Amino acid sequence: MQKWTRKNPLDITILGAGIQWASNFHAACKYTKQDLSVLLLERKSWAGLLNSNETQNSQTLHIWDIESNYDMEKSAHTYNKSQPLKKFAENQSAQWNTFYSVWPQMLVWVWNKEIDIVTKRYDSLKELWIYENLSFVPQDKMGHLEPELMRWRDIKKNPIVWIRNEEWVRIDFGKAAQAYVKQWLKHGKENAEVRYNRSVKDIQRRSTTGDLFEIFLDDGTSVFTKSLIMSMGSYTEVRNNKLWYNTNKWIISMAANYYRIRPDFFTSPLMAKIYGVQKEWVPYAKAHLDWEWNNSNNVRVWPTALPTYFLEKDKTWSMIDFLKMMRPADIPTFINLLKDPKYAAHMYNNLLYKLPYYGPKRFLDKEVRSYLPQIQLEHLEKDIVDAWLRAIWTDRTTHTTTFWWWKEYWINLNWNHENIISNAAASPWASVAWYEGPHDINYIAEHHSWLDFEIDHALMKKDWINL
Repeated sequence: MQKWTRKNPLDITILGAGIQWASNFHAACKYTKQDLSVLLLERKSWAGLLNSNETQNSQTLHIWDIESNYDMEKSAHTYNKSQPLKKFAENQSAQWNTFYSVWPQMLVWVWNKEIDIVTKRYDSLKELWIYENLSFVPQDKMGHLEPELMRWRDIKKNPIVWIRNEEWVRIDFGKAAQAYVKQWLKHGKENAEVRYNRSVKDIQRRSTTGDLFEIFLDDGTSVFTKSLIMSMGSYTEVRNNKLWYNTNKWIISMAANYYRIRPDFFTSPLMAKIYGVQKEWVPYAKAHLDWEWNNSNNVRVWPTALPTYFLEKDKTWSMIDFLKMMRPADIPTFINLLKDPKYAAHMYNNLLYKLPYYGPKRFLDKEVRSYLPQIQLEHLEKDIVDAWLRAIWTDRTTHTTTFWWWKEYWINLNWNHENIISNAAASPWASVAWYEGPHDINYIAEHHSWLDFEIDHALMKKDWINL
């Protein structure tokens, strides 16, 4: 293990090994013509074990055919950016542990007043060539496609139609992240290194010109680096604030949970992921059904979402870091969020969903029974399952809240400060990881003058990544 000192610093250090940032590491190793010194630090024992893990996200390659609150421009952008990851997954699954599969359909199902919304959306989507596999399915054709949705349904009182996609791509993003990291071994970079089980305790600037940082690790050692890509979820903004970047920003973590449906509830297996029409003012999907990667009997009902004082799931000490980050200017922002009747109602409902007995019963009544009219409380597994954390970004100057990953999904969502790139994206961002990872490395090559290296643009183009 090489020592990276003030006189011999790393070129690029990447903090965090989820799918997006394993892609940064892979790109730094594969697409640079020079042999850069690159270090990936991950506090877990392997890549992709937190939000990229199969139990923590919907395992869906989001191309926004089923995201009903996206316009056509964003749909087309996201589709194009997701294709490199799809291509990588197709190639890797043939030679490594399988983490990619294609199912015959993805569904958007609606009822009552939502039928008009989806009918108009289908008319718009079918004009885009990327959605040539979509079809509009009327309710009289649904019984043989998805019998569980039609069982006990009174179609006069609760009509239903859906948009069907013949190619729903499922990806285990955790295994994809691991495959990204393994790929660097094939490209012969002598100075590329991965260190697992290493937590970052602090980061300090060691140069007035902003071209040197010292990273202190939990084993008592430290490394020096010229450039940083910070990808530590909500902790990215904690580090930013400590380094006096993004000081006008604050975060509120949102915690998602899901229920599992007992296998004996279903008389026939679900044939597709079932998605509902999204509300325009809430960035989370309406409750939807899917099944876990390794066990199709584990059908999940997603999501409930609540603000939390934790920056990391189930880590009580992360609440201390959250509180340390707060300032008096953050209080009006939180009050403004609660004063908005739509967001307040959303949070109120999700708070009630967490209550014993009454919570899951209310969740079924308000969210799930429109999918599965016959479902009862005894059909749910006893315990709710904790999933991802997402950050709501707030502005300390305007006291406003921005669900930025939802409104500007297809835009490159990071902050570039001197020689630091800060990523703190939500789970759907994984869909465009293969596209955005190389873009971060290209940004460093173009803007960080103290690093003298070139990008292999021909190889990038070959891999579908156009800069």
